[in-house]
Amino acid sequence: MAMSEAVEEPCIVIKKMSGEELAKISPVPGRVGELKQLIFEAVCMPVALQKLLHEDGSAVCADDEVLEKNNQAMTLIQDETPLWYWDSRSMLNLDIDGEIIKCERLDKDYVNVITKEPVAAGLHYFQFHLHHYADEQWCGLTPDPNMAGSEHGKTIPS
Repeated sequence: MAMSEAVEEPCIVIKKMSGEELAKISPVPGRVGELKQLIFEAVCMPVALQKLLHEDGSAVCADDEVLEKNNQAMTLIQDETPLWYWDSRSMLNLDIDGEIIKCERLDKDYVNVITKEPVAAGLHYFQFHLHHYADEQWCGLTPDPNMAGSEHGKTIPS
């Protein structure tokens, strides 16, 4: 009886821009979005901060892009933009322009505003510059995206 050769399963090699290998992902997932979750599990980089490029290209891969089931390499770039862009999806009655937030149409006593992705690691400097406030003002940080908005239960006790 002849011994059959082991068939190696295709993998994706994830590299830094320098070419250093960060991870090997096998089996190859169906889509780029699934790959990003596996990269998070392998190297602890939040999915929202990941930009992937095929090794032979310069275009950023879309999350719904289908991956071929063959050996390939991709370059991983960490994009920290979501750490300093305000998440405006739940911020009704706010005018957000870059880092500036105006609350001229605010119809509640307070609102909690968060960034698109919480800051989870590293050393960071935050500066709050208030042009006007009425009776009180609270500024701070939270890792919990559920604190966004002005619904009951999201207020900070004074």
